[in-house]
Amino acid sequence: MYIANRHMRIYGTLRQVNKAFYYSATRLMFQTFVIQLDWEVQGCDFPFIKFEELCCNANARYVERLVIKCCERTAGPAAYNPGDFAGSCKKFALHLRQLQSLRSVVLVFFTYPYGRHGMEAGGHIEQIIEALQLAQLPKLERLRIIYDAASEFTSEDGLLESPPPHHPPISRGIKSLQSVTLDLGYSRVTRRQDSSISQILKQGESLEYVDAHGIHKFPRSSSTFLHPSAPLQFLRLAFTFLPAECLLELRHFQNTLRDLGLDDVRLSSRSWAEVFNLLQQYFRPSQAAGR
Repeated sequence: MYIANRHMRIYGTLRQVNKAFYYSATRLMFQTFVIQLDWEVQGCDFPFIKFEELCCNANARYVERLVIKCCERTAGPAAYNPGDFAGSCKKFALHLRQLQSLRSVVLVFFTYPYGRHGMEAGGHIEQIIEALQLAQLPKLERLRIIYDAASEFTSEDGLLESPPPHHPPISRGIKSLQSVTLDLGYSRVTRRQDSSISQILKQGESLEYVDAHGIHKFPRSSSTFLHPSAPLQFLRLAFTFLPAECLLELRHFQNTLRDLGLDDVRLSSRSWAEVFNLLQQYFRPSQAAGR
């Protein structure tokens, strides 16, 4: 855990000038807060312990951007218990509510603990997203997920097999979200992670900007992947596999959507001819860019 600011020394000096400078510099100093989860060093009793300390501090009110990193350590199986992490995320949600100025969250996932626990560790995306949903932060506008992890536990369709969740999925959305960026790369994510991420989009009634790279599969039953009332202005999908019905639902955004990009998007139903015929009815050619 650490405060991320390249001007830390300057702010530290300014805090010593006088009372006015102290409060101004403190506000700037705590704008970005980074949590680095490391099982080999910290263990799993409560990897958010330093975050808890911050949230009990008056400086919590200054945090506007939160970065959560799962690092590349490879702790042995005995050091990792997925049930412990699920319990930690429930406590994490309670502490998140103290960050009433939080506007942006970045989740960065690299290599998880190895061995038979690898696929359970992949559930961290789902559990942290659910913590954000539970917290219902009033000013949270931007969410970015960067996922770069490999595993050998795959099914026939390329998605990871996933164990039963430790608790029921959260159905509520993050209503205040205006921007979602997903950079899942070529990693193989679990079905639950795909479902959890798609729920964020489907329930985002305030979304204006969506850039999604690497959502491997939307549920076959999905007829839409975005909230129909969202004021969507920008949408880019890349390396994604989804039903054509999801794209046909873009007609809901004909009055707001200004920029549409489709890059290596594969359909699980119907044909591209049907999709493009509909898009041409509702959007000018300059709005849609397909490759």
